[in-house]
Amino acid sequence: MHSTLAFVFLLLVPSFAFPNPAALFARSPGPVCTADKPTIPPSCCTSPQDLYPYTDEAETCPPDQTRCCTETKDVLTVQNPTVVLNCGRDSVRQSTATIKVVPCASDPTNGCLEVTYNDIADTTYTEFHLEISKDPITQSSPGQYKTFTGYCQLGPNGETVVCTVPINKIFEKTGYTTLCQNTLYVAAHSVITDGNTCWVGTTPIVQTANNWAKYFDVKFDCAKKCVHACCCPATPPPPGGLCGVGTAFARDDQHPLSDLGCQRWGWYFAEKTSSFNADLVLGQTTVIGKVSVTIDSNGFSWVYQPNAPYGLLEAHVKVLCNPIPSFDPPRSNPCAPGQYEFNSGCLHGASTWSGSAPKCPDGKYWSIFHAKISKADGTCQGEPPCPNPDQD
Repeated sequence: MHSTLAFVFLLLVPSFAFPNPAALFARSPGPVCTADKPTIPPSCCTSPQDLYPYTDEAETCPPDQTRCCTETKDVLTVQNPTVVLNCGRDSVRQSTATIKVVPCASDPTNGCLEVTYNDIADTTYTEFHLEISKDPITQSSPGQYKTFTGYCQLGPNGETVVCTVPINKIFEKTGYTTLCQNTLYVAAHSVITDGNTCWVGTTPIVQTANNWAKYFDVKFDCAKKCVHACCCPATPPPPGGLCGVGTAFARDDQHPLSDLGCQRWGWYFAEKTSSFNADLVLGQTTVIGKVSVTIDSNGFSWVYQPNAPYGLLEAHVKVLCNPIPSFDPPRSNPCAPGQYEFNSGCLHGASTWSGSAPKCPDGKYWSIFHAKISKADGTCQGEPPCPNPDQD
């Protein structure tokens, strides 16, 4: 068995959304966006719908269809969801504390803080104390943690401890903005049957020969996010077919690929920490659409959105958590899009392509966005083959 301390906040707010971890594995495909659905705005498929990032619960769409946001809610997420738990001054036993958002069991409309000490191998809990403060904790004696310890009780056989604390016992008034503007400080203490004392966190309170008390802080990310979406049907090419018209890159004028030793035009993006949009530029000069990038607690994601009559034959994305290295000789990676980490495969003139990359530990990203572009103007027969990006 492994010990986990789950530390959970819920907030009273009329259209509040609670992230559901199970949804990571159970997202359904989005419905087709049609005008007969009154909840879908008429402009959904004709104007950008990328103002807000998507939650894990939001419906997904096929790669060749644009995902359109149809419903947003204010979502609270925890910035530091995992905290270490140590038993004994020398950490003879170790586990974690986990922080997430849930409603109160007794009253789903009310907000609660739920703290659960999960089981530790070969031992049980005999004593527990909990302190929560809006200021850094200075009291190192667990016996003085009287206000919030009363909301705790032992689970079956002493293998767990469950604490349920209403938010209005911490703040004078509850509310979404109240929680988002504050950092909470928590001291979570326990004693187990082998006699060891356990603390969660690594920040010392008052250290003496007989006391190694610790606490940790909890920070929150509060943002409006899309919780439901529909899928815009891919626009079919005209009967005349598609013409291949060249190469495009997302543009950042401050970072040309030539700075990396590439003997080609194009751009890259450096040390991005927040969401952004960039022009999608064909042949160095013609803006034909955009690439929208979302950076949030889930990681790094993007959507290519060329404007009609342009479409995507193939797209390639490079994403790194560190600066993109220069290469000598040129035309090595990052100069050849075919060597980028993310490859769309043949898109047949699609009106969009989206993808995602894992979260970087420090939240900083370096990236390159490349595409081969088609144009549906009725002058070409059939469809050009997917190109070899190494020859761009």
